[in-house]
Amino acid sequence: MRKLLLTALGVAVLLMLGTQRVICADLAGSIVDTKGNPVADAKILVKNLTNSVLSETHSNRNGRYQVTGITPGSYQYVLFPVSGFKGGDAVSYLSDKGLTIDWHVSDTAPAIAFASVGAGSSAPGPMAADDPYGFSNEEYAAILVGSVALVGGGVVGGLAAAGEFSGSSSNPPASPSL
Repeated sequence: MRKLLLTALGVAVLLMLGTQRVICADLAGSIVDTKGNPVADAKILVKNLTNSVLSETHSNRNGRYQVTGITPGSYQYVLFPVSGFKGGDAVSYLSDKGLTIDWHVSDTAPAIAFASVGAGSSAPGPMAADDPYGFSNEEYAAILVGSVALVGGGVVGGLAAAGEFSGSSSNPPASPSL
């Protein structure tokens, strides 16, 4: 029975290690005018390099926006601000760490994009959305190891409860007397 248990755990570990991790990243940032005031309801498009729109979002009342779950790669980011301001676009690589693009808009010149690695922004106010799946490699490894331990513990506990897993099979436990 122990060999069966160890074999099952070994197969589970190999299957979990062999699974391909899908990496997604986030785009986040802020939109402010020349006086530093947030610009709400601006539309941001994420396009691939063949000009197809992959995602669209709008800035919140604090001028903040976020797009989650984008596959790392090169994209075009297009800003359509509310009336009175000029839009703009930028092309940048989105790594698995994410990308922050803070936009500065004016009524006289095209918008300027300031990009930096990592999905976050120095602008005040809450993010448009939270990314619950943005795990680092260390967090992913901890989840994987914890899952294997949890499954292994469940298997051992289940076998022990069923009487299939004991320290010695030569001396079966005595039945309680009625």
